[in-house]
Amino acid sequence: MGEIFISYSTKDSRVAEQLYTTLQEQGFICWFAPNDVPPGGDYASRITEAINKFQYFLVIVSQNSCTSEHVQSEVSLAAQNKKMIIPFRIDDYLSDWMKYYISRVSWIEVNPSNMDESIESLIQKLKGMDNLSQSPVISHYGKSAQEVKGLKDSSAQVYQIQSQEIEKVKQLFVPDPSFNKAKLLLEEKRILFLHSSEHSGKYTTGLSLLNDQKIESLSQIIPTITEKELLKVPFEKNAGYIIDNISPDTLLSINSFSLKKLSESLQHLNAYMVITTSIEVEHQECSIQHKKQENTYQLLKNHFSYLNKTDKTQDDFQNLIEEKQIVSSIINDFQPRDAEPLINKLITVLTGKQSTDEFLQSLKQNVEKRIHQWFQEERTIDQYAFITSLAVFNEYPYSQLEVIVKRLRDCLNIELNSNKDEEQTQILDLSFGLQLESIGAERYEGLSNANIGQVRDTYIRFKTKEDAEAVLRYIWHNYPQLKKAILVWLEVLLEHGNKQINSQITKALAVLFQDDTLFIMNHILQDWANHKDQYYRVLAINLLNELAEYKENLVIVDKLLNHWSSLSNNYRLQWTAAAAYGTNLGVYLFPDSFTNLASIFYVNSQKLDNIVLESISNLFLFGKFDPFFYQAVPYLFNVWLKENTLELGLKHHFYDLFFAILTYIDEESLKVLLSEKEIQVDILPRMLAEGLSHWKTREFASLIIKHMFSEANKDQTIQEPLRMFTFSLLVKGGSPLKGSILTILKDILQEPYREVAVPIVNEIIKLERMKQK
Repeated sequence: MGEIFISYSTKDSRVAEQLYTTLQEQGFICWFAPNDVPPGGDYASRITEAINKFQYFLVIVSQNSCTSEHVQSEVSLAAQNKKMIIPFRIDDYLSDWMKYYISRVSWIEVNPSNMDESIESLIQKLKGMDNLSQSPVISHYGKSAQEVKGLKDSSAQVYQIQSQEIEKVKQLFVPDPSFNKAKLLLEEKRILFLHSSEHSGKYTTGLSLLNDQKIESLSQIIPTITEKELLKVPFEKNAGYIIDNISPDTLLSINSFSLKKLSESLQHLNAYMVITTSIEVEHQECSIQHKKQENTYQLLKNHFSYLNKTDKTQDDFQNLIEEKQIVSSIINDFQPRDAEPLINKLITVLTGKQSTDEFLQSLKQNVEKRIHQWFQEERTIDQYAFITSLAVFNEYPYSQLEVIVKRLRDCLNIELNSNKDEEQTQILDLSFGLQLESIGAERYEGLSNANIGQVRDTYIRFKTKEDAEAVLRYIWHNYPQLKKAILVWLEVLLEHGNKQINSQITKALAVLFQDDTLFIMNHILQDWANHKDQYYRVLAINLLNELAEYKENLVIVDKLLNHWSSLSNNYRLQWTAAAAYGTNLGVYLFPDSFTNLASIFYVNSQKLDNIVLESISNLFLFGKFDPFFYQAVPYLFNVWLKENTLELGLKHHFYDLFFAILTYIDEESLKVLLSEKEIQVDILPRMLAEGLSHWKTREFASLIIKHMFSEANKDQTIQEPLRMFTFSLLVKGGSPLKGSILTILKDILQEPYREVAVPIVNEIIKLERMKQK
């Protein structure tokens, strides 16, 4: 489970010790100074090292901690290292510096009469966070700042494709037999439908067709866009557009009239559009069946050149794929989508990390054949329980898998009304090595996390990891009578689950979703998302994130979240949608994620304001890995303010969030932010002037301005845009705020980063003197 650094004032030691003890009992690994800094140890370096290492930063907020220099240093260091800060507030005191760091997150307010209840709330929050990925992600739709700034409503769904993706396609693409015919049809009709089975390379072909039209820009349109929205898209001159895996509803709604209108618009602008789908299209006059590339070897060679980071050459690769066994295996059942994983496997063979036999065993046709043979023999319930458990919990500790298998065996016995006293093979007995071998499984030694650190442990896994998914699919499709027992088993495991168990289960369900979408969506995902227990709603978000790893699922995920966001009478589903947008999904579906969060906040702020605001903050914290995300911040907030009339209290809360997001900005992101003229001289000065004009947000706005000067001092190229911003701020603030702004600048002149402010202040003084004359 998650690793937590506990920050507190020594005057609050009793509360800290209670938190530490309870969290340790719940399976969290905690860093607690009295236990983790030895007598005479280097306290400062140990603190720094621990904050860098640990995932979560739990701070006990009180008058004692707010006046502690040590706590202030720790909180500042955690913010600089982008740690998830979790405030546990035990009294009403809150200093300005503490507010500066924690206002972007929701905190646990302690009930003095019931500390246990408050700690339980903290544990539930931590368990929820512990199940959500904190990894940097990139939108599948290739967000771009220029589209974001054009947002007038939530229907803007066109995004510039990132240059690295275009370059990748150019290096990898091999024309399919229908390419030239498709190219001529696109030139004539300006709109082309490519249809074929999934994973045949339609998206790559579509981009290549557009590239061949000598266009100036290439953009992607979200597949869930409606026909009405598509007709309103402001297409650009000499541009190319692709809708990959278009929503079936949208495809069916495009009639001859709308198609003609689209074609005329594109013709007028010398623009082109390719739409890919796995459904046969009615509009035969502008559609073509996409065919799989025939030159498999060239496609693989291109992938090898692109992916190879070793000292192996094209000749080495050529010799390898010409081996008789490998040639016949590659040709069988090959799909273009398989090229990248196939090449990565072949590279491991070239470098000696995997044998040729192991590679052949991992190929789809060999896996399916082996699994089919295993199931043809008569097996005991114990054996079915074991192979199913291993399929879900592959590479799992031996001792823990034993308990998991027993629980599934009990569920199977109940479902099949088997005699529990009937003698069965003990599946995890040490003598079971031969049966492990019969299904291609093995034991191996590894390290497990424990409260005392990492310890050696015995694990069990399939020798070929592809076996796990194949077994899971085989059982699910060929033994429908076992579905109920498997679902009961998973429910039992989740009741006592931890991060590792939950992660394995959601990964397995994501695999099954590909083949049994409606069942998983209706009987599991929807129930979890609408569960009264927040724990299950977080599991639903986990599953959605797993599903989003498969690009073709994004249409379904996007529709679900849009639907849940619109249900103002269903608090739980709206909560799940709002929380989901605060994870990787928010970046995948940006900026729709922001506009849906704004909508939820507007219609249901009384119940959901905390989760909405925290998700918006998380969304842009994820976006921190791409500085251009910061250009979206002021544009989207500006749209939100203009479109919605907020109550005064909510408006201040809103500004607090906006300023809190900007506390994480660094010099690179600030440089990108101020490069946009509209942000530099209008939006940002106006919003900060608004913040300075009210006592509730004045201090925070002041801190943001100082932070901007501090970051600008690190890069001289930001100084001129900052000067323009400062003068625009004086204009937007007008006479009532001039004194406050000048006071802020005077304070900056006392700071180590004052150099960047000196020329600006001198220019202001000079202008003021000229006015007086």
